[in-house]
Amino acid sequence: MLPWEDRFLDSARRRGLSSNSIALYSHVLQGISNKAELNLETCSQEALTQFLNKINQKYSPPYYMLHVVLIKKALLSLNRRKLADIIERPKLPDRASTIKVISPEDRRKLIAEAPTLQDRLIIELFDETGARRGELCRLKVKYVQFDEHGAVLTLDGKTGVRRRRVYASTADLRRHINDHPERNNPDAPLLRKLSGKPFTNHDL
Repeated sequence: MLPWEDRFLDSARRRGLSSNSIALYSHVLQGISNKAELNLETCSQEALTQFLNKINQKYSPPYYMLHVVLIKKALLSLNRRKLADIIERPKLPDRASTIKVISPEDRRKLIAEAPTLQDRLIIELFDETGARRGELCRLKVKYVQFDEHGAVLTLDGKTGVRRRRVYASTADLRRHINDHPERNNPDAPLLRKLSGKPFTNHDL
């Protein structure tokens, strides 16, 4: 690692940047200086532009954004403000504009055509609770309580713990738990892969 990179990371640590962020910054900086052989302390505008164009073409928008933000910060720390100002910060696509709303008819079709009880239940729970993927992945058997009105799920997500009542999915939820291999284990994951392990965000 170059001397200025050590100073840059030390400064970030003193500002209270988390250890995970420091590790990420270090990884990206080493990729720039070692793999790309680009020294931000001495590089030309042309060399930097060529490097950023390659990153933009090869990687995802968020990863490209990470490079742009980090390089701008590094250049400012090196008193290369003119070069830092030339680099434009890209605009990431609005996530809301890419969300597709599924019609009630399509939802009913997805539920009806689900290949397994668990697949059908997952679709029903997404539809009825509005839960995030992580919240469903973290569901345990003990987080489901049945009563005379249906069932109440305890969801643990980014905004904390919340409770959601379900009606339409109650029958499948009860059947799923009755068929669950670990139904007597309160801490068992409610939704499981064929291996028996709980789902992750990437699975759902």
